[in-house]
Amino acid sequence: MKQKKVQEPIMTPEEKDTVRYKAEIKGTGFQLEMKTSHKGKTMIEKQRDDRRQRHIEALKESTKFIDQFYDNFSERRNEIRKRSTMFVVDSDVEIDHLMRALTDELLLANEITYVNSIWDKVAQ
Repeated sequence: MKQKKVQEPIMTPEEKDTVRYKAEIKGTGFQLEMKTSHKGKTMIEKQRDDRRQRHIEALKESTKFIDQFYDNFSERRNEIRKRSTMFVVDSDVEIDHLMRALTDELLLANEITYVNSIWDKVAQ
C-alpha cells in the first residue's frame, strides 16, 4: 500500500514571511545574543535593587496595615458581640413586660374602659 505524499499548500510571499516570522518569534529561527557593557550592567543591577527595596517597603507597609486592621477588627468584634448580647437581653426583658400586660383581667379592664368611652361619646 503506497501512501500519497501530502503536497504543502501554495503560499504567497507574504504568507511565507509570516510563517518565518512566527518561527523567529517562537525562537526556532532567530537567536538574539545579548551584549552588555559594565556601565549598563551596573545600572540594571541598581534598578533591580531599587525595585527590590521598594517592594520590601511596600510589603512592610501592607503587613503593618493588615495588622492594624486585624487589631481594630478584633476590638470591634468583641464590642459588637457585647452589644448584641445586651440587645437580646434587653429585648427579652421588654417582651416579658409586654406579655405580663396581656393577662385576661388587664385586657378586660382595657376593653371595658374602651367600651365605656365609646358609650360616653355616643351619649353626647
